[in-house]
Amino acid sequence: MANVPLLRAVALQLGKKYRPLEIPETVTPSLVNNSKDVALGIRLAAIVATWAEAFRRQATARTVEDPNFIPEGYVLVESQRRSVVKAHELGKLAKEFIPPMHQHLVDALFDVPIGELEKLVSTWAARGEKEKTVEALERVLSPTGQSKWASRFHSSDRIGCRKRPTRKSPKTDFMNNTQMQPIRLRPINHVAFVIDESGSMQRHTSAVVRVFDEQIKTLASQSVKMEQETRVSLYLFNSRKGVTCIAYDCDVLRLPSLKGQYRADGGTPLVHATLTSIMELAQTPELHADHAFLLYVITDGEENRNGSGGFQTSIATTTL
Repeated sequence: MANVPLLRAVALQLGKKYRPLEIPETVTPSLVNNSKDVALGIRLAAIVATWAEAFRRQATARTVEDPNFIPEGYVLVESQRRSVVKAHELGKLAKEFIPPMHQHLVDALFDVPIGELEKLVSTWAARGEKEKTVEALERVLSPTGQSKWASRFHSSDRIGCRKRPTRKSPKTDFMNNTQMQPIRLRPINHVAFVIDESGSMQRHTSAVVRVFDEQIKTLASQSVKMEQETRVSLYLFNSRKGVTCIAYDCDVLRLPSLKGQYRADGGTPLVHATLTSIMELAQTPELHADHAFLLYVITDGEENRNGSGGFQTSIATTTL
């Protein structure tokens, strides 16, 4: 830019427009003499980049609306983005069109973002062990060659510096005139599973475990995606053990599998089990956030071990 006076003049003009008291005319790429100049240059680069992107978007929109607006020497190029849904299956298909000796190059295209991987590991780590678990992952990856550290500081076309955060609150982005979102209370979902553990369910044992575990995985995924908190209670019931609560208002991200804990036997006190779960859910505190309740009842039959009728269940449901 130092060798192109017109371009330098445009950049400085933009800088003065958005930061009139901060960008002097002496700031150019050829005058990186002190840290103050570097700080001003980085701000100028951000301003120019933002302006250029905004100009490009506006010019593109205008051209799409009016083909006669296309500037001389340019053409309108249509493009459509495609996203990969199942990367490994796509790679396997692509290998059919590549000689065997070069198929390993397909595997090299799979890029797992370390940051997202660490976030996933942290999410599923035990409470109080998140940082230690992520550190353990890093210790395992480096010696095996699964990851490597780049140079801490490097020179490239894109500036790699960032401004040290200040203690001002809330932080304001002056270019976009927006503020960072404040801490807020997350919605809380209370989900209860009431599962029939009577003798007739014995042939469904593997299906019950699979369905429950898959539903917990779905709830956990949605909880993270929607930035909500989901609490799960689990009740098993039969006429021999009665109603057994093996998990009460537990974090869905910490709930273990049902495998090894489900043993079908006895009769079906369906109404009693349902009433118990409803009445206990009704005692759940609902302070300081939006609370929602959901009840799943999993059974293969009808009530055969209880004197209570559906009328009581209806009353309890209305109360809840």
